[in-house]
Amino acid sequence: MGWTGPYGTWQDAPASVQAPSTPSTPSTTDFGKSVNNLLAACCTYWDQVRYKTYRVANPAVGGGSFAVDMDKIRDGYFWLVLHAAVHLELGSQTFVSFFICPDTDTDRNILPVQNVGGTNATPQGTGILLQGNNGPMSNTSSAYGQVESMPIACPVLPLIIPNKYFLRALTFNSNNTPAQGTFAVMRIMYLELPIGDPGPLLAF
Repeated sequence: MGWTGPYGTWQDAPASVQAPSTPSTPSTTDFGKSVNNLLAACCTYWDQVRYKTYRVANPAVGGGSFAVDMDKIRDGYFWLVLHAAVHLELGSQTFVSFFICPDTDTDRNILPVQNVGGTNATPQGTGILLQGNNGPMSNTSSAYGQVESMPIACPVLPLIIPNKYFLRALTFNSNNTPAQGTFAVMRIMYLELPIGDPGPLLAF
């Protein structure tokens, strides 16, 4: 039965029609963890970005070339380096290069090479140069600006550092190698991801 009121006519709902149920609480995604598949949601990884600074003084008596190395990557993981740069705390011209090196006792514990009589001091036995054909970058090179203690960006970014490897910044091939006690500072922003996780840059 229905009835008519001042604003229209109301009819009983048919017996086959049921009142809508209360909507269930939608499921949530834990954006603090990668979902480890090719449909990873945007921004899934970004609260996992880490930042590290490595500051090393040149130990070579009389000055020479020396290296700044990142940490050892723990087993089962790799690093996706989003940004990396190094600067030398001096104003004179000194060249710097970035390398990917195998994480062995020989490569990890590279000795500084003393600058003897103004000759080039180039540590040997290091890894793969990342600069390509441009050669070592200079903190006072006109190609990168004439700025004292200028940060020098890693030329290949983003950069995958596989497990059992590490990133090195190395003063390199210069007649004006840093004096003993000169500090080199390398800064890295990175994601530590389990091997097999494509990461945010490979997930779309």
